Amino acid sequence: MELTSKQKLDDYIKGIATEIGQATFAEFRKEQEAKAVEMRSNFEAQLATVREKTAPTVTVEKGTMAARIIRTCLVGKAIGQPGAEKFAKEAYGDGADVVLKALSTSPGGAGGYIIPPQYSTDLIELLYNQTAVRKLGAVVYPMANGNLTIPKLTAGVSASYVGENASPNAVKPTFGVVTLSWKKLRATVAMSNDLLRFANPRADEIVKNDILNAFRVAEDATFLRSDGTGVTPKGLLSWCIAANTFAAQAAVYSDADKVLADLHKAILKLEAANIPFIKPGWIFAPRTKHFLMQVRLGTTAPYPVFADEMSRGTLLGYPFVATAQVPVNIGGTNSEIYLADFNDVVIGESSELLVDSSNEAAYLDEAGVLTSAFANDQTVIRAIARHDFAMRRVESLAIINTVPWL
Repeated sequence: MELTSKQKLDDYIKGIATEIGQATFAEFRKEQEAKAVEMRSNFEAQLATVREKTAPTVTVEKGTMAARIIRTCLVGKAIGQPGAEKFAKEAYGDGADVVLKALSTSPGGAGGYIIPPQYSTDLIELLYNQTAVRKLGAVVYPMANGNLTIPKLTAGVSASYVGENASPNAVKPTFGVVTLSWKKLRATVAMSNDLLRFANPRADEIVKNDILNAFRVAEDATFLRSDGTGVTPKGLLSWCIAANTFAAQAAVYSDADKVLADLHKAILKLEAANIPFIKPGWIFAPRTKHFLMQVRLGTTAPYPVFADEMSRGTLLGYPFVATAQVPVNIGGTNSEIYLADFNDVVIGESSELLVDSSNEAAYLDEAGVLTSAFANDQTVIRAIARHDFAMRRVESLAIINTVPWL
């Protein structure tokens, strides 16, 4: 049957409408798919952000990474690099990558291992809170090549009033230097092999604390009282000039006037030399601390002179540290009190820590008995720090010696 013109026109219009509808729908569908992809991408990004924020954060305390590197070094030295990598991955999980990266830059072998500077410094920062001299603010200079020269002003320019058309005498400043050179401080620690072998997180803390304690004891004793002969740095006692050293008066708890006179005399020694008191501080023995906290005015209604202030960590306005490294048996039962502006106390040190170990070496235990590491299934760790110690201005230090206060 032949279609009429009207039917042909209707079919033509329907065809055009269908094509337009299909094209419009295709375009709409394309837009919706693009929006769906964008929404899914945004959702995944937001989800990743939420997961990152809510994921548990694992923090490592200062010094712990250095202890982990030491443990892994010891394992690597005993059973080789593959064994060290396996140990680190089992013991430290995600944190193993940091340890292994540090080891890859650390030369091993018979000469021991070098703890990378960033982790060695991390360990040294903890040492600041354990040693009296560092805790009171001694200035630390990095010594990269073993020697350091620090300039200092020994005599300044003078000023004076003059008359008309008169010329003052020219006075030039005088400069000097403080020279430091590396001295090796060796700490020896014996560790149980069972503790080193197994992935016990407490072992890292024990390794860290043992090494820190060994350094602390040696450093405090040296920085305070070493005479500087041989291979040791010269300590505060030897840096102090004779004019700033004097003996304490004999005193009991009720002799507040005598105690105050001696303490102020030490302060005056520094003030008379125009020391700026940027980081002033006291160091004395625990025995002296407890004596000072019991010093009182009067006898019928005694008032403690220093107790309240010392409970807050200062004496006459300056911070103090009480350490058993200050002896109490000098000349019988005497002790010492140090006062210094620690801005003029200088430590020059290497930022690297050298570590070596042996499971066959012999060592002296706390009782002084020669002990075999092999027989006791132990590993002896030897850590070496390199530093020197000096006073930039010797007038910044006063010492009360022959302190009989009990």
